Amino acid sequence: MQKMKIRVLIVEDSRFYQRYLCKVMEADPLLEVAGIAGTGQEARDMAEKLEPDIITLDLSLPDVTGFELLTDFTLKKKTPVIVVSSRPQVCETAIRLGARDFIEKVSDTKELKPEQFALLLQMKVKMQANGARKRRILPERLEKKKVSSLSEARSEALPCRLIAMGASLGGTESTLEVLSELPATMPGIVIVQHMPRGFTKPYAARLDKNCHLKVSEAKDGDQILPGRVLVAESGKHMTVLETPKGLFVRSREGEKVNNFCPSVDVLFSSAAKTKTHGIGVILSGIGQDGAEGMKKMKQEGFYTIGQSQESCAVYGMPRAAYLSGVVDAMLDPAEIAQKLIEKCQRHR
Repeated sequence: MQKMKIRVLIVEDSRFYQRYLCKVMEADPLLEVAGIAGTGQEARDMAEKLEPDIITLDLSLPDVTGFELLTDFTLKKKTPVIVVSSRPQVCETAIRLGARDFIEKVSDTKELKPEQFALLLQMKVKMQANGARKRRILPERLEKKKVSSLSEARSEALPCRLIAMGASLGGTESTLEVLSELPATMPGIVIVQHMPRGFTKPYAARLDKNCHLKVSEAKDGDQILPGRVLVAESGKHMTVLETPKGLFVRSREGEKVNNFCPSVDVLFSSAAKTKTHGIGVILSGIGQDGAEGMKKMKQEGFYTIGQSQESCAVYGMPRAAYLSGVVDAMLDPAEIAQKLIEKCQRHR
């Protein structure tokens, strides 16, 4: 039986970008454009009449405040919204107001290429539209678990002191899938996610909203603690430093490594130098960033995990690590979460 297509309402005032987004949606056989709105009033009318499965929303509209319209969709209509914007400063606020996700608009001056933008947006739309029907974590339940689990984390120290994760294209969703399944009693987690400048802070806010762990964009000197996740700031390499007082991160600007800053290889290589007991995870992404660093972690006794080919949007980075022979297990995101829990519980 043929699956029902996901019906998308595009809210965008630029005629050029309306056509472009429409083309992106129609290129995926599982998606269809339910309607296109150029103003806030049109968007409200269409959302009421068409009842789309999901909405892509540009917050810069001529007749209404974008945040007001977003609130209408998320609180009143309960429709999942993905913000499509060229302004990273608005994305964090959008996430806090109920947007499920965001993506940077593609242009000639941006790092994200058109084909990468199309793949990423299609994936986000499908994941969020499907997730709206089977989301398991409710905000009130999540808040209660955060409080109780964090108190537990203070009462016990885990021999596994560090989990280092790296991802690129497609990895934003894989990382969320993994983290959303983890309790706040996990060891400290550090993440490099390749993203454009300005977008790692709202991404960290999105993770924080949907996970039991406390997630934030890393600042130079932040301590790595149980129950805490630090996401590398885009444009700065993040490294792990071991001191007599514990594990800390350094966040510094630097030259690109493997064409990226931050680089997964830089993070993983620094984690290996700590000689601490830990786990390395490499997720969906283009290229081979992270393979060499994972080799170093493996040599120092880290347990290593790669995302399975079947579950990757882009199999490049996990494939490079796998072909290097340094991956202990290739798993899908849900299995990665369970393996992390298992490994940490085993050594308590």
